[in-house]
Amino acid sequence: MTDYNNSWVMAAEKATNPTTSTLFAEGVRYYRAKDFARALACFQQAEKAGDNRPSLYYNIGVCAFKEGQYPISRQAFLKTAESAQMRPIAFYNLGLVSLKENKQPEAKEWFTQALNLTDDDKLQTLASSALQRMGASNEATHMAAAKYISAGFGHDDNAELASDTSTTSGQGDCYAEALFYFKSSLPQSTFTKNLQARGTLYYQKYFDLVEYDLGMITAGLFHTMPVGNNWQLESGVDYSYLAQDGKNFEQIPSVNLQLKKYLAGRTRLNLGYRLSYLDFLDSQYRYLNGWRQRFEVDTSSKIKGFRLILGYLLELNDRDDDDYSARRHQVKAGVSYTPFARLNLFGGIKYRISDYDYGTGAKREDKRAISTAKATYGLSGKWDAILEYQYTDNDSDMAGYDYTRKVVSLNIARSF
Repeated sequence: MTDYNNSWVMAAEKATNPTTSTLFAEGVRYYRAKDFARALACFQQAEKAGDNRPSLYYNIGVCAFKEGQYPISRQAFLKTAESAQMRPIAFYNLGLVSLKENKQPEAKEWFTQALNLTDDDKLQTLASSALQRMGASNEATHMAAAKYISAGFGHDDNAELASDTSTTSGQGDCYAEALFYFKSSLPQSTFTKNLQARGTLYYQKYFDLVEYDLGMITAGLFHTMPVGNNWQLESGVDYSYLAQDGKNFEQIPSVNLQLKKYLAGRTRLNLGYRLSYLDFLDSQYRYLNGWRQRFEVDTSSKIKGFRLILGYLLELNDRDDDDYSARRHQVKAGVSYTPFARLNLFGGIKYRISDYDYGTGAKREDKRAISTAKATYGLSGKWDAILEYQYTDNDSDMAGYDYTRKVVSLNIARSF
């Protein structure tokens, strides 16, 4: 349990042995009794007994901070930051440590990185407020920029077109891929307040199936503002361009609306709407031109060391060819867990039903399930190794649309 402000340690999670579990629980009890020295001793004993969970290092950092032992606190938060999931909160606390050590430039850097990396509204507010108190509003808060890069290799046993047409090749091949993502607040003025630019570059190169090579560019502008009772509204527009085999394939302008709110505990609720126009530049697929609407609701909750994700999506299509104007319902569920420092595990499933009404009176129903397993391991610095496996099973009541697909990939990624 934590409020991101160095006021609480994290409550006990499931430990690997009774000794570390008991020491961890004792440390939490002493902390709540404000006996920070004994709490720190318990957490350090748990570490010596073999506990190396990120939550333990975080608690050591908090207790050492309370005791004024800033070098110990710094080392503990650096170890916490080896977990990709806890990196933003670790960076924020490293900023607090740097302030206590009168290292102002270093503190600004930690707070800025925490602001850039987190999607947590509370942590964003705390990091932004810390920067503003330091007089960094123009230099850091308003010009904050985050970047993410990844590159790696994979194998796809049934290469698929970029569009959602259920068109697969029936052929497998290895591929290389690279991704660059950025977001940056605009220089502040009356017209640009709370505006953020975002962009993505992606390229996938197959070794043999070059006709499935994919290039994608996305650019957008988004505005965030508080509304109602602790809701946050994000609105924006973006444009995507896709090339297949080096040729113009598709362009998609979109309008986005999203409402976010934190409920009880560490549960976040998202309500989203996205309106897109799909414009196929390849004449072979122009019958798919048309509008697509997506309505989405999802929640994310942290429960005893596990992060649970649930969601529902409704998709409505109005294409030039009514036969391809599918109505889709999709549900998703996922769970992530950090068993020890540096390693985060994720498993999830998406299940979608697509209904098609043909002009002849015939109907078609596709049922697609996508299962995902992913392991993220923190390397030195801010680098992560990401191993992912995805299995797709599309079952249709019309011949020619059944297929399965297996994709495995290994990427190296870094956040800036």
